[in-house]
Amino acid sequence: MNRNQNAKGFRALASKSAILSALVRFSDFLRVKISESFTARLLAGNERHSGSGLFSLLGERLGFRRRVSIPFKRFMAKHVEGSVLLSWLKAGITSLPNLKLNCIGIFYFAVGLSCSVFYLVQRFALGHLATPLSELAYGVLAILIGSILTVSQKRCGDALSDSRILSFLLFDLLGIRREALLPKGKPMGRGDASFLLGVAAGILGALTSPPAMLLLFPLAALAYAVLLLPESGVVLILLILPFFSAATVGLLTVYVTLAWLLKLVRGKRTFATASPDVAALCFAVVLFFGGGISVTPVESLRAAAVMITMMAGYFITVNLIRTTEWVARCGKALLLSFGITALAGVLQYLLGFAPAKWLDASLLTVIPGRTVSFFENPNVLAEFLILGLPLAVTAVRLSRPGDRRLAHVLLLLLSLACLLFTWSRGGWLGAIAALLLLFLLTSRAMVAKLFCGLLLLPAAFALLPNSITTRFLSSFSLTDTSLAYRFDIWNGVDGLLSDCFAGGIGVGEAAFRRVYPLYSLSAIEAAPHTHNLYTQIAVSVGFTGLFVFLAFLFVFLRHYASYTVTGREDDARLRLTAAAGFSAVVGFLTMGMADYVWYNNRILLLFWMVLGLTSAAIRSGARERIVSPLDGPHLDIDCKRPTAVFRGRKDR
Repeated sequence: MNRNQNAKGFRALASKSAILSALVRFSDFLRVKISESFTARLLAGNERHSGSGLFSLLGERLGFRRRVSIPFKRFMAKHVEGSVLLSWLKAGITSLPNLKLNCIGIFYFAVGLSCSVFYLVQRFALGHLATPLSELAYGVLAILIGSILTVSQKRCGDALSDSRILSFLLFDLLGIRREALLPKGKPMGRGDASFLLGVAAGILGALTSPPAMLLLFPLAALAYAVLLLPESGVVLILLILPFFSAATVGLLTVYVTLAWLLKLVRGKRTFATASPDVAALCFAVVLFFGGGISVTPVESLRAAAVMITMMAGYFITVNLIRTTEWVARCGKALLLSFGITALAGVLQYLLGFAPAKWLDASLLTVIPGRTVSFFENPNVLAEFLILGLPLAVTAVRLSRPGDRRLAHVLLLLLSLACLLFTWSRGGWLGAIAALLLLFLLTSRAMVAKLFCGLLLLPAAFALLPNSITTRFLSSFSLTDTSLAYRFDIWNGVDGLLSDCFAGGIGVGEAAFRRVYPLYSLSAIEAAPHTHNLYTQIAVSVGFTGLFVFLAFLFVFLRHYASYTVTGREDDARLRLTAAAGFSAVVGFLTMGMADYVWYNNRILLLFWMVLGLTSAAIRSGARERIVSPLDGPHLDIDCKRPTAVFRGRKDR
């Protein structure tokens, strides 16, 4: 309703102006002509059910599902669900809601006491002065947590349900059913047993990792929840991605993938075989061979394994996020982590903690530093912001007037300020490309609005501080030292590519560092990569790999373009989420022309997950338009006309 009111308001204003009225009519004319063009028909020609794809047709003709798939799933379901270890784990976790909080408090108090005593003995009795003080800090923290919980008379399940923050995280965000955490039966737990277990756990934690003991209960509960509901794992990855290391989010991605595969072999989840999925799988195969066929095989195999692990984020998102509700949960998780990251970046800059080591000496007098927030580099932070910024814009458009819209507007302003404080010119250009495309995709009168924006552009430049305009305009100056550095690298890469045209030198930084100095210009032999996504892919896996990646992007473009035709009447959340994801990917790839945007593994994971979330929004809309009695793992939907109904094998 708000969107329609805004559109009517702009058109009412435009009707009073002959120029704007003509531009609005010209905008409508362009949209009609573009939609009727050969290019539009080519891009929007992907309207089919993936059940009629090559894999599904071969599976039906050969009887694969009847002869192999169903018997295998029955076998796995029988043995997995009858597993003694899984039964013990289930019994232990399902009893947690009945556990008394004071027993958990006694456990944590004993853990902290044991860790503290162990530290004091090592430090003063045994003379191990190198023992880190953090071990004592963890012990004191555990004692404080235990002291607070010991006085509570509630059960664990009741405490979780009564807490607003935990209820939002567990039930609203992660999608865990509230009734699953309601206590059933009598309260459980004994104080003496909890104390003895806490002492043993504290000693074990002091010998291994004190934080692991502090996180024992929540991590065990989350691990079991993800095992039962892998969709919550996808949301959890998006929620924690900026705040944890690449190794942590990578391990979580592997765990969620295994949980999905376990559900898949038991017949409780599906496997998508649409054209973008096949194209992404082909690129993963190219990366795998790029790891084995390399000038540094061991290092390249390791790098390829990491990249394929991060690519798994695409497959778990596409296969697990299959409804509007789960798409919305993923969007909320990404916006929450996005907002915290932007707030931290703005505060870091305003409080004077932004590092200045990425600045040219000539800029130190006008720019105090470049914010990095939870990342190691301002350009990496800019890449993260590009992937979340279009979603923040759509959140403002979808929210109703009130406190929630105000919060979303503040989030958008924070993210724009944080992007500004990165002083990343590539990030600014990528964000401009993403936002312009988003507005073009979601606004009918965009030509008129762009015209108004162009008229106001000189005034905007006049009002902006000189440091911003100078920094932005330097993006197009060949005298800029950063651009000169990139051009020197690309000159050396030209010679390298001419000698490894087809297959590349291998995946990873180690292979590049070994070969590139043979072709580099003087003084830039230590460059870690090509500062360009596309040339880096070509250097790593050759133009063959680059062609496969570009083919995937083309297939993904057709996937979205077909949805613009078939999904016009879908839920606004799905349409705007798909448009935001597509725009974010385009903006990210735009920045990839001046930076190797896959250098950070967390950003690489987020890129593939945004691709997966965009495709998941498209397919969720298609599923809600199509009625199908089949519910097998081979069934998935690419895009189909709203009037068509897939009725299974007999009607074909």
